[in-house]
Amino acid sequence: MAFWNFFTKAEKQKKKAANLYKSVVALSRNQDLFIGMNIEDSVDGRFNSITLHLSLILRRLKKEGNSLRGVAIDLVSIFVMDMDRNLREMGVGDLSVGKHIKKMTSAFYGRAEAYEKALESNENDEISGALKRNLYKDQEIPKDKLESMVKYVYETDIKFKNLKGEDLKNGLLLI
Repeated sequence: MAFWNFFTKAEKQKKKAANLYKSVVALSRNQDLFIGMNIEDSVDGRFNSITLHLSLILRRLKKEGNSLRGVAIDLVSIFVMDMDRNLREMGVGDLSVGKHIKKMTSAFYGRAEAYEKALESNENDEISGALKRNLYKDQEIPKDKLESMVKYVYETDIKFKNLKGEDLKNGLLLI
């Protein structure tokens, strides 16, 4: 019986992580980000918004230590599967999906690291630079829009920090 419990428990955790991922994606697709803060409404812009929000929630999960490590692993796995599915829906051929996924995963980890370093520095210039490079792809962005985005990132990071570990474990993103 313990053998089946392992699979049941693992499946429940994956479902919870999937719910958390859906919440992250919904948050990243907030139209205020695209309209009010000039994120490009394109495949790249949506990917960049998802990677920003996923980076922030993973930063929060990391603060819990090993207790939510499995959720973090499942969250990244679901992200990769979602990117795979999206590429296939866009008509990318089976033979090149793997190369695209590798490139996207590498981009995600690079961005997550850049956001982490910028937030740890607690310097507006650092987070502005990370956003310019990764979210806006070095495009010209009005100063007020960039400042609004920096403020949004800090506020979202604080909101995520205030989430209860148990809620995150249960796949709830209550902000």
